[in-house]
Amino acid sequence: MQNDLARLSRQWETLGRVDPRWAVLADNEKRGGGWDDASFFGTGRQVVGDTLKFVGLAGGNPARFDSALDFGCGVGRLSLALAEHFNRVTGVDIAASMVAHAEAANPASDRISFHVNAEPDLRLFASDTFDLVFSFITLQHIPTPMALAYIGEFVRVARPGGSIVFQAPYRANNPGWKHYVDAALPGLTAAYRGVRYGAATHNDVYVHDAAQIADVLTAAGASIIRVQAGRAHDCAGWLSALYVARIPL
Repeated sequence: MQNDLARLSRQWETLGRVDPRWAVLADNEKRGGGWDDASFFGTGRQVVGDTLKFVGLAGGNPARFDSALDFGCGVGRLSLALAEHFNRVTGVDIAASMVAHAEAANPASDRISFHVNAEPDLRLFASDTFDLVFSFITLQHIPTPMALAYIGEFVRVARPGGSIVFQAPYRANNPGWKHYVDAALPGLTAAYRGVRYGAATHNDVYVHDAAQIADVLTAAGASIIRVQAGRAHDCAGWLSALYVARIPL
């Protein structure tokens, strides 16, 4: 797991230095610094607004809207949007280069904070800390065993009455992309070679089995409210599921 973590850190440190916004949203027309502030952060407001509306209609809203965790915050695209709904937002990312960009774009450092976490857990945060744990287009870049461990941590750091909302792909929807099985984890992790920026670096995209995710959530003590399959959620080329769970009061 430490080798996987080190590889992820190297990949995203490089992407954060080379073209951080494009690495988060890989629109080829935006390559090379093409994302302007309004368009880029506007996509974050759209994702957060639409998702929280869906969560509310599904009966999965947190009991309070005080604190939120953005897992895999990147440059803060969703963290800033979450701050329009929560009093305090904490973003966490594996890459210091990404966090540096997030801090530079932070309009409210008294309410929004960013942290680097290169550990296979969330020990940085105490149990029962957040009313919402939120993660989009992040778990897809993490090998399945590590992703499942983080999902268990989502439950630990969420408060009683809090909600856990995240996206994860379950299969590719682009037959032109090369498929390979991670040799270190045969039969467990299907990975796809994803975003590239010239020869500089790439990231990998992993698909995760919904039954395994559900088992981790329930074993850790969360109640699953909804698993909505087939939603894209910014994840072009992949069929994703949206997971909504709550921590009992």
